[in-house]
Amino acid sequence: MKKKLTPRLPKDEKEFLEKGFMGNFSKNEKFVTDGRIMILAAEVVPGMLFKQEDFFLWNGGKEPKEASMQQCWDDAVNSERVPAHFIGVAKPYGKESELVVAAMRDDNQRVFILDPYILKFAMAAVKADSITCDAGPEYDRKSSVLLREGKAVAVIMPMRYRADMLEAYDLTVPAISLSEV
Repeated sequence: MKKKLTPRLPKDEKEFLEKGFMGNFSKNEKFVTDGRIMILAAEVVPGMLFKQEDFFLWNGGKEPKEASMQQCWDDAVNSERVPAHFIGVAKPYGKESELVVAAMRDDNQRVFILDPYILKFAMAAVKADSITCDAGPEYDRKSSVLLREGKAVAVIMPMRYRADMLEAYDLTVPAISLSEV
């Protein structure tokens, strides 16, 4: 018998705010980013604050350039996309593991993994109501795009884990609306 996925994202606001966003490394007015997520600043929920970081660890301590951020955004948003859905949270290495992942399934029944804290943070920051993944064969290695009323509002970088890590779980469960998680 396969294990059941937990049908909700992290609920503790302090936890997902802390684990879901590492601080804004951009001085750019258009985008907010911590290197794992990119959010359109104009779409952020009023009152949402982002701590500012003065360095960008994954870029050798350099602030990301607006042109490279725009290119990353355009590549994700303008690629062929497939609607995707949250199906649950899992611990691929067992109960004692600290690793927790969000299992997602697209309309083509392909499963991919996102960080549940980043996903929850992004949803809170922009009030996203749907998500898409890349339609190509590397869908699980390309960014997911969060939408609100059909408009792209955030891009989430994928986790470097594969769906086969979740073979102990039942991945055929019904999808859960983002508004319910």
